[in-house]
Amino acid sequence: MHPKLNSIIILSLFLFFSGSSLFPEYDRKTIDENLNATENPDHIMLTWSGNPETTQTITWRAITSVMESFVRYKESAASDKDYVLKMADMEKFTTIKGDKNGSMNIFSVMLTRLKPGTKYTYRVLCGKNSSDNYTFTTAQENIDVFSFLIFGDSQSGRVNDPDYSPWHNTVTAAYKNHKDAKFTMNMGDLVEIGQKYIHWNNWFDAAKDVISLVPEMAVLGNHENYGVHKWSTTKPVYFASQFKLIQNGPEGLKGRVYSFDYGNAHLIVLDSQQREESPKYGDILKAQCDWLDKDLAGTKQIWKLIFFHKTPYSNYFFRANKEVKKAFCPVIDKYHADVVFNGHDHVIARTYPIKNDEVSSDSSSGTVYYTTGRSGNKYLNIQTPNSQNAFFYNPQDQPCYLYVQIDKLRLSIKTFKLDGSIIDSYEIKKT
Repeated sequence: MHPKLNSIIILSLFLFFSGSSLFPEYDRKTIDENLNATENPDHIMLTWSGNPETTQTITWRAITSVMESFVRYKESAASDKDYVLKMADMEKFTTIKGDKNGSMNIFSVMLTRLKPGTKYTYRVLCGKNSSDNYTFTTAQENIDVFSFLIFGDSQSGRVNDPDYSPWHNTVTAAYKNHKDAKFTMNMGDLVEIGQKYIHWNNWFDAAKDVISLVPEMAVLGNHENYGVHKWSTTKPVYFASQFKLIQNGPEGLKGRVYSFDYGNAHLIVLDSQQREESPKYGDILKAQCDWLDKDLAGTKQIWKLIFFHKTPYSNYFFRANKEVKKAFCPVIDKYHADVVFNGHDHVIARTYPIKNDEVSSDSSSGTVYYTTGRSGNKYLNIQTPNSQNAFFYNPQDQPCYLYVQIDKLRLSIKTFKLDGSIIDSYEIKKT
């Protein structure tokens, strides 16, 4: 190989894996009065706000002059004459004081009465403007073999440098390597400043080729609560406006606290942002604990998986989340959740099974707490695991993601670096 060509390849790989921006569109620092929306629909995202077997929720945005928008969809195997047109609901989105002044329209629609285990083709229409064709597949009835992806904090790490190319690299690589994934879970701190829209603009642009194809089920992080004034805190206004999620949580927390079944698994999402919200808005943990107790008592699924942002078994002594641990862990112990996934600490850390604060080697009696690293630009410097960790790794060199497989009575978690190398592999078997 020519030495000059070899140097170019090495430099390109270094820039790719170091997180330097190769994608300027995800590193934009300017935004207009339309929040960079146009007459063409974009920021197209799949979520669930209903049963994954028979519904699909689709969300997108357009400029405020677009007052009507539709989804055109059909079973992928059907003929074009079978297309159905459904009109979307519209909400005007306007930035809060202190952010760049601007507005756009957010559209959403929940498709219902879909066939389980069926592939559909869809596109979004805004007048004469149309998106590309995309596909999604509904959950299969009684499925007990499936997989999904988990992404730790995807934030840029810098308030005034909204670079989401590392997030783009991670989410697209993960999906490319695991096309069998049925959905994704994002563990909070999706963006750096929750009420600074340019961060959301770049986040959506970076993930567009994945979240338009598989449902994106998001967890709220503390950064989603941050306002634009010196890290002030507020309710997650921008998050709630853009993510149309399941509304079965407690009053005042719907869409931030929710649960759903996929196959033989019951998945629960909680809001751990007590520290950010309670000074202005009151206790958010008590209502969740009551709801969590009832929710876990009511499930008959084989696997119970729980997702919330802040770690109850923190990897940093100065970031202990004692209120969260005191609130959630007794209920988790009571019903023996199999795995709790967390973000916030930006490391890969897997505990031994824990129950009542005691560690053991038996996953049948204790819960494993798994901290999910970082899928974006920001990493922290801590290098020392705590005594409850069975595995610890700080992904400072490149972002990472988790690939979770459920095969009837077996659950496996594999954590990959962006370059495809495996960081950790763990398995739980039930009898």
